Amino acid sequence: MADITLPSHPLFLPEADSYLTRFTVPQTYNYSVLLVDPAAHTLYVGARDTIFALSLPFSGERPRRIDWMVPEAHRQNCRKKGKKEDECHNFVQILAIANASHLLTCGTFAFDPKCGVIDVSSFQQVERLESGRGKCPFEPAQRSAAVMAGGVLYAATVKNYLGTEPIISRAVGRAEDWIRTETLPSWLNAPAFVAAVALSPADWGDEDGDDEIYFFFTETSRAFDSYERIKVPRVARVCAGDLGGRKTLQHRWTTFLKADLLCPGPEHGRASSVLQDMAILRPEHGSGTLIFYGIFSSQWEGAAISAVCAFLPQDIRTVLNGPFRELKHDCNRGLPVMDNDVPQPRPGECIANNMKLHQFGSSLSLPDRVLTFIRDHPLMDRPVFPADGHPLLVTTDTAYLRIVAHRVTSLSGKEYDVLYLGTEDGHLHRAVQIGAQLSVLEDLALFPEPQPIESMKLYQNWLLVGSHTEVTQVNTTNCGRLQSCSECILAQDPVCAWSFRLDACVAHAGEHGGLVQDIESADVSSLCPKEPGGLYGLGKCGWSG
Repeated sequence: MADITLPSHPLFLPEADSYLTRFTVPQTYNYSVLLVDPAAHTLYVGARDTIFALSLPFSGERPRRIDWMVPEAHRQNCRKKGKKEDECHNFVQILAIANASHLLTCGTFAFDPKCGVIDVSSFQQVERLESGRGKCPFEPAQRSAAVMAGGVLYAATVKNYLGTEPIISRAVGRAEDWIRTETLPSWLNAPAFVAAVALSPADWGDEDGDDEIYFFFTETSRAFDSYERIKVPRVARVCAGDLGGRKTLQHRWTTFLKADLLCPGPEHGRASSVLQDMAILRPEHGSGTLIFYGIFSSQWEGAAISAVCAFLPQDIRTVLNGPFRELKHDCNRGLPVMDNDVPQPRPGECIANNMKLHQFGSSLSLPDRVLTFIRDHPLMDRPVFPADGHPLLVTTDTAYLRIVAHRVTSLSGKEYDVLYLGTEDGHLHRAVQIGAQLSVLEDLALFPEPQPIESMKLYQNWLLVGSHTEVTQVNTTNCGRLQSCSECILAQDPVCAWSFRLDACVAHAGEHGGLVQDIESADVSSLCPKEPGGLYGLGKCGWSG
């Protein structure tokens, strides 16, 4: 494929087995930001200097395209500041559905971030350009996160050229009117933002209340027993109804709380010190448990360790409602704040979610003692432990970068969480949570040449993967890749079952006639007749890409 002379128009390149299709455009790179609009059956792709709209699933239909280039004078100014030619482009960093008719987008714009909107019906240009500082990073290497909630952008990024001023903000109106984090190391200390998620009252089973915005990141902290700087994975939460304080914490969050995320591993927990990615699994039909799945790695050189942990939102909320941490000045050890030292009403809570706070109407009416306390105590004393108390998976031979998850119904009607894990060398691992363990059951090499997987999204039965050179669509229900009864059973794929009538592995779609499947134990000997050679397979199956 690398030897083919590519034409100048977009290419959809289906593989011979038809379950993997590549989209690429010559001389266009960094297909890093993916946004699925399920109602419009459209995938929006943010790339370098370009935004695409692709019909889903990929059909070969010519995509719509917007070129969002940096003017040459602007690029020259970027180069004069000492930046490389390849850096002085517009790397799209944010694509979000603003409303029924428009998208919001932000890009680095040659180290001068810009934001604008796109009319999805015409899809011709980025309009109403404005500064993107505080919403979008200055360069793609700076990790950032953003989410829309209630038609408003909540963003976690840096607000200065050097990348030394981190900010989590509700970016609406004039920049000076935004509600944002305080500029204190105790609030944010050199964070690398990973993900942002909005949870509505319905996600908690409540009829009313306030939306809560959760940010996942890794930041720097000082070890309790030394002056060594360590990386700590954390989750922070703010409330959508937060208006800041009247004097103390004016235009600052009064609900900003954060807590450590613990994903223990070998080497006394050091394996889990850097959060790489976080996915949310929302049950499709309003039943079942909402779960966060995170990938963690080691900050220590030479430790090629990846761990996957699951976290329950209720466990995060419990920690945020627990003891605050006090950092004493005479030692490095953090101590819990005693209950009688915490002012009332309890600092940091969403006013709309607490009847005791309703008398205040808004955060603007909160007493100064409450605001001063939350300014000085944003960190909780207890960590958030994983759902089962331990990682679902720890590996020392694979570096995972990205994760997505969905819940799949097996032939028996039991539901299983299926995770897709993207690696730094372009492999895709399919894993199924069986009991308290996550089993990696298939491995697909996505690209002709190794490259990192940069983003992943799910749409119906399709997995969409963004990388430096392409967007790759993978059919997650292509059971025909499993060519024998033993392969079909050993794959332990909840979607797939062996059909004796068709003598094939098929997507069962809830049908039961003449089908067999065994997710829990993969008992080939009792389910499959003897096959040529008497072999039932060797365990892990491979997707041939």
